[in-house]
Amino acid sequence: MLQFFCELGRFPLAVICKQRALHYWIKIMNKQDSLMYRMFNKQRIVYNNNNVNRNLKSWYATLLNVLNNLELEYILHDFNNNVYYLPCISKRLRDQYVHQWKDTMSIQPKLYYYKMLKNVFSYELYLDNITNDKLRKTLTQFRLGSHCLCIETGRYNSQK
Repeated sequence: MLQFFCELGRFPLAVICKQRALHYWIKIMNKQDSLMYRMFNKQRIVYNNNNVNRNLKSWYATLLNVLNNLELEYILHDFNNNVYYLPCISKRLRDQYVHQWKDTMSIQPKLYYYKMLKNVFSYELYLDNITNDKLRKTLTQFRLGSHCLCIETGRYNSQK
């Protein structure tokens, strides 16, 4: 599944949603007189005071988890300069996804030939250069392993 996004050089919706949620959080942190800012602070206080049950699902807990995964949890405590972190957050999210993509490519045997063709996460120029729609579609299916050749269908039919 990861190779579909890579062929177009696009990031999946999960990465884009995290970027937008973090951008929205930064926007709220810059409006300290807003209701959302007060609600966020209440969630933060409840989360920090509740040492027994940290499994509470809250916006703060989710945000903390995302920032911990990005190794940027210190941003939560630096409210004054958080607007400057947005490019860093976006880059880290994208880098993390590309790293995950490369790891998956090296582990999955089905992607053995695909990783010979593709080792950089970027848009493929053949998508623009091949003007014949049928030929472009066939080449894309072959590269992604979503064709009807026996080597592919045999995986699902338990044939070798």
